[in-house]
Amino acid sequence: MASGVGLLLIWIMVDDLRRYRIRNRWVGCLILAFVLACGMADRFDLLVSHGFFATAGFAVLACLFSVGLMGGGDAKLLAAALLWTGPEGCLLYSILLLPCAIVYVLGARFAGWPARRKAQGLEIPFGPSIAVAWLAFMVLAVWLDGPVPLPRPNG
Repeated sequence: MASGVGLLLIWIMVDDLRRYRIRNRWVGCLILAFVLACGMADRFDLLVSHGFFATAGFAVLACLFSVGLMGGGDAKLLAAALLWTGPEGCLLYSILLLPCAIVYVLGARFAGWPARRKAQGLEIPFGPSIAVAWLAFMVLAVWLDGPVPLPRPNG
């Protein structure tokens, strides 16, 4: 399951870099993968706690979108990431996301990475930062043997 999620995140990252969009169907696939992973691991408790957490996070992100501080696809992808990380892993994920975003902003500003220059400033695709941090989070979660209760089959 993790390899499929990883491949999907890479696809989302490439598509966002090329077209500045994150398709709803791919975010839906990530959400469905979480539900399936919880079912396969018999961890239905995570559906409730992580679901409430992601919903609350999405409400905040929707407000940021409504005032123009974040793209809609970025808000949905970040909410899906919050679903997977849950309240237990959001600090680790945030710590991973910050340097990813900083590196991308610096790359866009000084190295010609994909970005749109507008009168108000630089508009960058945030999906790649979200995806790279998410991939790093998944690797760390497996390597550290589950600092957060990710839905993984027992055994």
